[in-house]
Amino acid sequence: MKYRSLKIAVIIVVVLLSILAASMALVLHDRTLVDRWIPICVCLAAAIPAGFITRNAFRALTGFVSSTANFLIALAASFIILYGCFYTVNYYCADHHSQTDVSVAVIAKYSEEHYRVKRVSRGRTTRGEKYMVYYMTVLLPDGRVKKMEIPAKRYRSLRVDSTITISLENGYFGFPVIKNISIPVRKYTRD
Repeated sequence: MKYRSLKIAVIIVVVLLSILAASMALVLHDRTLVDRWIPICVCLAAAIPAGFITRNAFRALTGFVSSTANFLIALAASFIILYGCFYTVNYYCADHHSQTDVSVAVIAKYSEEHYRVKRVSRGRTTRGEKYMVYYMTVLLPDGRVKKMEIPAKRYRSLRVDSTITISLENGYFGFPVIKNISIPVRKYTRD
């Protein structure tokens, strides 16, 4: 009985860590100036040996006899956790002394409709109420284009073809991260 509850606790911890890591990677990718394939390749290269080493531990958790199935599950869990850790460490351990302000051009702004999930009954969900998410696309000085989510208040005052200032810091792994976005507030005057 004690072994079974420990096994369930470890499974819950691994699942929660994977969800947290995936969420951090999704959020912090918008704030990191890196092509997505670079962290994927780095984390996959580290996850393959980690999955190979931990496949026997996952055999105890999953109960599967197949070594291949346990390796694939361990590989997936290792990759997701490493991927989230890559973005989290790069962003939160950035060198604060390397902060530079860069002027970037706003080349587009747009909004997207998203829907909340509404729970109808146990095990059944449907589409809930609509909400809007606002984005801007900027052209960086090195020629890269970056899409960023912005608050609705900033979206209304933002103009396409305007210039805004973003603060960049060198991330822990050398990939620049966006720490602050300064969108000028338009002042309206009455005639």
